[in-house]
Amino acid sequence: MDTSMAIKRTTDEIERDANRLLEGTIEHLAQRAGLWVLPNQRKTEIGIDFTFEILNRVKDAEVKTYGTFYLQNKGTDECVTVLKQGVNRGLISFQLDGVNHIEYFCLSVDQPIVITLCDLTTKTIFWLPVQLHAERYIQELKRIKNDIANKARKTDSIQLYFDPAKHILKDGLPHEQNFELFLDDIKASKEYLVNRYKSKSAHYYKGQRPLNGLMIDKQTAFVDQLNAYVNFRFKELNFVPVDFFIHYYPIEVNDGATASHFQGFVLKPGNKSLVSLFEKIRFDGNKLHNIPEELKDIADIEKKLVNISRHFRRIGILYVEDDRRTYVEVPSADNEEICYCSKCLFKRLMFAQSLKAAQIEQTEITEKLKQAYVHYKYGHFTTAARIVEQCAVLTAESRQLEWYFISKYNLTKLGISLSHFAWGDSKLKEQADELRTIDLGEIARLYPNLANHEFLDNLASDRLFSDANTKISSLLTKIREHYYSQLRGGSASNNYVWELLSEFDQIQSTFSENYIAFEGFSDFSHLFEKVVEGTFASHAISLNQNSRLESFSENLLTHFIHYGEPDFIIKHFKRYELKELEYKQEPDSAYSFMNLFQNFINELPLVREELDYQTNLYFRQRCNKMFGTLMALAGMLKLESKSLQSIYTSLYQFLSTEVIDIAHTLKYVQYFIARGGTKLDTDRTKEFLRLACERFDLYGNSFIETLTSQLGVSKILLSDVEVKELIRLLDSSKENRGDKSCVSLVYLFGVSVPAAQNRIKDIISTQLKQKFNGELYYLATILEIVPFDEEQFTIFLTTSKLKENQFSWNSLMGNKNKRFPQIGALINLSFKFGRDTSSSEFQDFKGIDPYYDWLLDMENFDYSKFDAKWITEYDTTHYIAQIKKYPIIRNKVLSYLKANSDKHLQDYFFKRLLE
Repeated sequence: MDTSMAIKRTTDEIERDANRLLEGTIEHLAQRAGLWVLPNQRKTEIGIDFTFEILNRVKDAEVKTYGTFYLQNKGTDECVTVLKQGVNRGLISFQLDGVNHIEYFCLSVDQPIVITLCDLTTKTIFWLPVQLHAERYIQELKRIKNDIANKARKTDSIQLYFDPAKHILKDGLPHEQNFELFLDDIKASKEYLVNRYKSKSAHYYKGQRPLNGLMIDKQTAFVDQLNAYVNFRFKELNFVPVDFFIHYYPIEVNDGATASHFQGFVLKPGNKSLVSLFEKIRFDGNKLHNIPEELKDIADIEKKLVNISRHFRRIGILYVEDDRRTYVEVPSADNEEICYCSKCLFKRLMFAQSLKAAQIEQTEITEKLKQAYVHYKYGHFTTAARIVEQCAVLTAESRQLEWYFISKYNLTKLGISLSHFAWGDSKLKEQADELRTIDLGEIARLYPNLANHEFLDNLASDRLFSDANTKISSLLTKIREHYYSQLRGGSASNNYVWELLSEFDQIQSTFSENYIAFEGFSDFSHLFEKVVEGTFASHAISLNQNSRLESFSENLLTHFIHYGEPDFIIKHFKRYELKELEYKQEPDSAYSFMNLFQNFINELPLVREELDYQTNLYFRQRCNKMFGTLMALAGMLKLESKSLQSIYTSLYQFLSTEVIDIAHTLKYVQYFIARGGTKLDTDRTKEFLRLACERFDLYGNSFIETLTSQLGVSKILLSDVEVKELIRLLDSSKENRGDKSCVSLVYLFGVSVPAAQNRIKDIISTQLKQKFNGELYYLATILEIVPFDEEQFTIFLTTSKLKENQFSWNSLMGNKNKRFPQIGALINLSFKFGRDTSSSEFQDFKGIDPYYDWLLDMENFDYSKFDAKWITEYDTTHYIAQIKKYPIIRNKVLSYLKANSDKHLQDYFFKRLLE
């Protein structure tokens, strides 16, 4: 047997090591270059492994960012070699299975992307800025697809070619000079994206040219010309994106010399006739205040002006700018009437009424499409597909070809949704596969003379969404730049946040107003995350800056509720160090936050059975997110005290119904309660506490901890009678485990009267003797509820030792640092009671991770291995007291901060270690 033969590693093992090598190299090189790397996140988008953002830290100047960029990382255990012949000689060839990733990178991805190749044998990392070679790879993709179609080849793999000179790590040594070239390629790729967007948009600029299929008599009054154009564009569709609307006569009349553009709800430049028209008219509801003299002879002038104004405002054109760069508002011609259609009811979270309206048989095509769209929102994909198939037949027969196209588009998307829920259902899978094979591109090419054929073509190719994603990503980068600039004393501009909101409004309205099934996909959620961060960053800009998002409108909050991810919202609320969100409430609005909250909790229980809530995974997950976002916003918004009390009261009643998934949403309830603090009614808190103890199997210790903390903040003590009742409820709770529920008594102890505290002490002491529980022992001892017991400490130390092959949660999630909560608790307890952690008693905890080696013996630790961020990991008074004993730690942290920008570490260091 050849024992020298190496064992071939798995793909996962190679990928893991390649990712670690790349991540460490990027962070090292950025630090050496004086750059600041924001924490990278793994991406779930197609083919993207990492996203990085690198900031240039310039003293006494604004922070400039290289922006966000993506990385797809490949690794190999085989030593790469340079081709020695052929047209690609001198390059490194690497085979990539599947062409979809490359097509996506070259045509659709919204940020610069680089492909990296890690040679794990020589510890060398090469990079390929694939977008800068897009033309080459696009041609190659066409050839591959053609060969597959003609059965000339079976596989769809593609060869990538890396320049060996483009390496940021060689033979294990980082290459600082090449890292500058790497960043230059990032910048060049960003320029490629901008130019790609411009080239796609160039064919929109038509100047004086009329739209195909529409003949406008230029001898007639401007109002008649404009009305004819509006009617033609909206003959079928409810919403036409502005970029596809404004570049034709009579909107744009400049022969293309200076193309009109749309920016932050403003049409620039508005032609003189358009500006003059909107300057002269005003409405009272849908009635004209006055008719200008020059318009009085035009037939049906009021009707035409109402039609024009409504459509301009509907697609987001709220202002037009004249050549003097002053805004003229497009007057509103709408009555403020509340709509009770199924779609608007769903938007207001009135599920019972919405579902009832959606089940009414419809005959009009647009109403049927709306009906299908609402069923799609509820996760009734089979019902939605059945209705849309009917619409496809009816629209084909009536030659309503734009609605026909959207029907077909929706069927392809419903096919994707159905496939996700077709487990074990061969008939459903067959239907899903059939729908997904519809060729939208071919359908779009059949109708080049439709009023909105450009829009439909962009929708079919997904360019509509990818272009919106690119613009919103670019705007977010600019908002971030201004946020960091004002932190360092620079100025900030609010214009970008209005552009961001406008761009999102365009894409969201395009889908919702035309009943297009897209918003339920993860791509749309990722897009809205950029809106969330952009609005938070703008709102966080200093109050002394005139340019900032001053408040959150009801429309924006409605988007948060429908499209937001509560964890992402909470994370970025903290990231931008916001204290609260200013809320702009409109009087008597059906979309006020309080109305939306009450609608959700009142109506969801009413439709639980009708919606098959327990088996309807899609809608249940959607409701969990909406509820989580409602709770997060309730804790963030600047609400009146009576509104908070109303939420708190309604929340108790809602949770009692157990209609929502408590396990997945309880943390958001806790977030709201923790944020509410003393503003919340203590009697209601006690009711929650009784509920939590009675249903301990549902709520557990963490919820009881939150509630008792709220009582503690309000300085409320539970009576002995109240504590007795809570103990009784804990004992009678389903699936009660004495040692587990007993931990709750630790939290009750701090908010109980002395007599009740004595009762709790006795119960805990007895429980520890009968059945030792490490968590209970730690909490009761660290809080001095029970005295330190040497025998029980020995048991705690023994049970804290790692079991064979025990992994930390961090390592399971791909983090190279090993952290174990029980070891952290053991060390904290040891610090409190003066145990010598460098003694042989703690020998089994040494060598697990350098972090623990440092904690156990700070005096003799090798500080060349010290990480300054360690001091922030376990924030207790006992840890801090121990750290303060050793000046070398303070000096090491100060040295690190002089060379690196880390606001969190800096604040922690000065507030905790130097206080």
